[in-house]
Amino acid sequence: TIGASSYQFSNDGQPERTGAPTLGLIGNGNTTDRFGLYEGFTQLDVIGLPLPLSLYGQYIRNAEARDYKNYTEGDEDTAWLAGFRTNVSGIALDYNYRVVEQNAVVGILTDSDFAAGYVSSNGHKLRAQYDLLENFNVSLTWFLAESDAASRNNGDDATVETFMLDVNARF
Repeated sequence: TIGASSYQFSNDGQPERTGAPTLGLIGNGNTTDRFGLYEGFTQLDVIGLPLPLSLYGQYIRNAEARDYKNYTEGDEDTAWLAGFRTNVSGIALDYNYRVVEQNAVVGILTDSDFAAGYVSSNGHKLRAQYDLLENFNVSLTWFLAESDAASRNNGDDATVETFMLDVNARF
């Protein structure tokens, strides 16, 4: 599987422009108010192995990134993710590593579970899921991320560790 997408957003047409991005954008670590996102993604299902295996990846670039303070072209404009999925003895496993630079994506729309929802972060996601019944499963997800946007006040990267236990029923 292979695919692509594009997303365009600009807040620079506001008549009351203050020189700063909207609160929602800066609240999650962005320093730009312009987004021209171009994304490519892929998944490869490997066959012929003793276990099922899927490899997947995603790459995003913000072609419109610029620093709102001095309107220079930004270089914190890419994000990527690489991972795999498999199933071992009825337990579905999913792992990925991702890097999200400061202005690569719209911060307020980024994964809120990873790095406390901040951009300018990188780290791991590990998920294990077990089907208890046909339409009932339980999963445990662990996120381990480093984010300098989440720790703006102290200047050091913050380690953000999140555990989630989900119980899902389908009907």
